[in-house]
Amino acid sequence: MIGATTENPSFEVIRPLLSRSQVYILETLREEDLDLLVERALQKDEFLKERKVEIKEKTALYGLSGGDARKLLNLLELVINYSSGDPVIITDEMVMRIAQQRIAAYDKGGEQHYDIISAFIKSIRGSDPNAALYWLARMVDGGEDPKFIARRMVVLASEDIGNANPNALLIALACFQAVEMIGYPECTINLAHAVTYLATSAKSNASYMALKNAQKPRRNMATHPFHCT
Repeated sequence: MIGATTENPSFEVIRPLLSRSQVYILETLREEDLDLLVERALQKDEFLKERKVEIKEKTALYGLSGGDARKLLNLLELVINYSSGDPVIITDEMVMRIAQQRIAAYDKGGEQHYDIISAFIKSIRGSDPNAALYWLARMVDGGEDPKFIARRMVVLASEDIGNANPNALLIALACFQAVEMIGYPECTINLAHAVTYLATSAKSNASYMALKNAQKPRRNMATHPFHCT
């Protein structure tokens, strides 16, 4: 049996199943990988290779993709489709404008729900506050439960920031409390405050990784020591 999830399996998968499984973490693609994907698409895609494309700026293109190849290629095609002339000169302003125009209906119970929260978390993890705010706006405009967003940030504050900045957990908890007390629409201000703080914070998953190592079977401890720094 092979399963996949955008959630943290340590929290979301039941322990009996997790103990009988091998967990593989799929990391976000690096910038050089994204460069290669774009270059290959422009050279080999049946439609894109017929267009003259110059990528002048790539921060928004890569940031909105969240390190996901499928999202990057979809966004690249969308931007080029919206441009009638040649050459197509891609800038950050152009990408953001077109992406905002084409915000799809937000399906809180479907695949897009998990895609967007995943991109949101990856943007904070990647220290990109602009992309994180974009995905926050997508969720807010789609009517996402603000407590769901706040809960994910509480988990991230310990999992991805940890002791690199212990105040991050305090900010995330305060945000969750504010969301419960205030609700929409005013709580979006609290969410934006917490998002920008977490995204710009130093990152460390040392305590989380040390816990994972500590939970390994005793027989593996000698060959896989754990450290928390």
